[in-house]
Amino acid sequence: MTKEVKISLVDVADDTDLRSLEIKLGNQTLKTPFSSFEASKFYADTKIPYSNYINEEYKQCGDETLKSINTDSNYVKTLNQKMESSRSKLPKAPRITIVEHRPKIEADAIAPLPTDEQIDTMVSTAYSFSDITPIPSVPKFSRKIKNENVDDLLHYIKKCHDSIEIWNNKPIMGYVPMNLAKIHLIKVLDFYLNNGINTFYLDFDGTQITSHKSQVTDIKRYMKERGYEENCFFHILNAKYGNAINNGAIYSAKDLLGFGLGFDSLGGIHVSLRRPPEVYEKLKQNKDVQRNVQRVLCIEDYGYYRKDLLSEKEFMNKCSDNISLPLLDIYQKDGSRSERLLHILNRCQQCNESENLRTLLKEGESSKNTLKHYESKKQIEEKDFKMLKKDKVY
Repeated sequence: MTKEVKISLVDVADDTDLRSLEIKLGNQTLKTPFSSFEASKFYADTKIPYSNYINEEYKQCGDETLKSINTDSNYVKTLNQKMESSRSKLPKAPRITIVEHRPKIEADAIAPLPTDEQIDTMVSTAYSFSDITPIPSVPKFSRKIKNENVDDLLHYIKKCHDSIEIWNNKPIMGYVPMNLAKIHLIKVLDFYLNNGINTFYLDFDGTQITSHKSQVTDIKRYMKERGYEENCFFHILNAKYGNAINNGAIYSAKDLLGFGLGFDSLGGIHVSLRRPPEVYEKLKQNKDVQRNVQRVLCIEDYGYYRKDLLSEKEFMNKCSDNISLPLLDIYQKDGSRSERLLHILNRCQQCNESENLRTLLKEGESSKNTLKHYESKKQIEEKDFKMLKKDKVY
């Protein structure tokens, strides 16, 4: 039977929900907040100057992929080799592998949940390549959650839990779709807590954290009610920062605001735009999509800047001093290598800001006034800044 992950509170701010925890993942003890990297996107010579992060892998599985894992030994051999290569690039980092069920469906249809056999396959994949086993995600189903089918989601989560527990030597990480209404969200959290699960990944499914204010509040209130306010860990997944497909020069780093809202680690964005194909084609005719999504994060002001609008000097000034990546190549070149390195660069920026926040919380009484830190970030919108202010009454 799974056991709760050992978590201890290091410090928490007075005026926001920014906090620092100590958590044991795999063989490592990490301090939050922290960010994640995807070692599968690294090159052989990629080096990063950090020690406090996780390796987050994401595996999208349609029906054919799941069939191949079950029946094709060559496919499984290749999968094992790829995942071993990923591990070797970040050998000391705790790893989580999130498996997403992605069936082919009509645009407006409700996606089917995985079969029992598919659940076992997804669970086995997640377990094999993780230090803590995430419940596989079902975003195509979760997008259509209503009162009449929410029990199907709960039944699915229970099946995943039971499948893991058949042979389990690791903690379990709960899957929490962030589009759930309060009554459904509480049922999901209740199941996890009742079964010894106190770590979770929150799937924002390509939406902004700040568009889920009520769900964020519901989570905080319920964890406090259950006595888990300081004994829980939340990993953010698929939280976008803005509508990067549009032509704006700067977008606010809404993803980083998750730390100020009391969440603990920041993962990647693995979902594509959820627009009908004809709408996306029209967008591509009127906008340079590739150019618009190539953005560099500046942690000095919490802005994501369009790379093509920055001079070389401006680009370099927006990058932290300790980043050991070929910055000129990222700025001057286009193509897949530049895009991958830009992705890693932004994760490094997130890592640096995580370190800044941990340092802020260690500075004694000054750490109790973290709003001053966020106030200095000029690209934070006023409405989002107000959301960061700690709610004194639960």
